[in-house]
Amino acid sequence: MNDDQNKDHLTREQYRQQSTQQTDYDSQPDSEGEDEPTRSRLHRQRRTSASEPEVDPSFGGGTSQPGDEPTSRMQATGPLTPEQKQKRLAHRLNIAIIVLVVLIVLVYLILRFVG
Repeated sequence: MNDDQNKDHLTREQYRQQSTQQTDYDSQPDSEGEDEPTRSRLHRQRRTSASEPEVDPSFGGGTSQPGDEPTSRMQATGPLTPEQKQKRLAHRLNIAIIVLVVLIVLVYLILRFVG
């Protein structure tokens, strides 16, 4: 309890010193040789593994050649032209209309045969 009261009344400088001491303690390797890694070790391992992505050799090294053609689902890397935006919006609206019509028919069938 006394430790909790001291923690509430720390100055900024004391708090920073305490937090740097704790981070130094976390970064020191354990001499016990624990089999289960601590949460901070797992976090560091995830950060380092995320910064070094593994490359699947079946994909040819993960690099694309300059002459590769983009597939139909891939878009060009530049900004969309107004015609492309209009086409994309028209496609989305068509899908929304089809979904609404199907839902209206389903509601009609449910109300007709169940109600």
